[in-house]
Amino acid sequence: MDKIFGMDFEKELAEIVTIGIPLGKNSSKVLKFLRKASLFFETFDLEREKGVELKIFDEGDLKFRNENEITKKIKEILNEKKIPLILSKSHLASLFSIKAFDKNLKVIVFDAHADCKNNYLDERIASSVQPLKLDENFYNCSTWLRRLIENGFRNVGIIGLRACSEEEVEFLKKNKILYITSNSIKKNPGKEKRRISNFTKGSNVYLSIDIDVFDPSLALAVENPEANGLNYQEFSEILNEIKGKIVGVDLVEISLANKKLMEITCSLALKALFDLLLKLENKF
Repeated sequence: MDKIFGMDFEKELAEIVTIGIPLGKNSSKVLKFLRKASLFFETFDLEREKGVELKIFDEGDLKFRNENEITKKIKEILNEKKIPLILSKSHLASLFSIKAFDKNLKVIVFDAHADCKNNYLDERIASSVQPLKLDENFYNCSTWLRRLIENGFRNVGIIGLRACSEEEVEFLKKNKILYITSNSIKKNPGKEKRRISNFTKGSNVYLSIDIDVFDPSLALAVENPEANGLNYQEFSEILNEIKGKIVGVDLVEISLANKKLMEITCSLALKALFDLLLKLENKF
């Protein structure tokens, strides 16, 4: 199996443990493509004149029978005092991963969508991820964040938002959820950077990166592209404003497409992970 960025450290020596969560149709193929693409990614930053020095252990894709086994696996990684790096095609993986953390956690979600619908039955058709129905609630890529907030994780910030329903906005406001639109970032970058800095300062932070937060001109292999997304410079500058201690990361929602579209999208995703790893080095 190819390892992310070609790193093959022993688990005991690693600071970060990568785990793939194959949720949804063709998920394993997407994860395999991402890892393969990472072998050709240059892990040296020209501006900083340094490479990634963190040790990463890639455990491969998790074999699980139910969602509780995902949460259990992330708890095991945390108990080993390591940072979990979760890769998945489906944003639903974030819900079951974040549940392994303390509820005082600050959750930053880079996403074009609010993912706070109460139900979205058409998900069976609109997405390759089959919805789960637990406790009379639907769990899918359009409802996962609502389910997380309902589960007691209320310190949430959505960055790059530009597509949601009126019902979702009402839910976000009712629960006092921070949300920052991509348009606001473009018009008032200084103001929004300060809000993100103040929100994360002094806290444990979990970062969830939905690749569709980027403009579709950059992120091509996505299921639900939305115009007017972030460019890479905007994303990078926001990443630098996250002042808390990053304790967990996931990268999700790359879709299976033709080889060239996936190469472009995976290159973007790997650049985001690379810059995040450089940021994490300051914590060790």
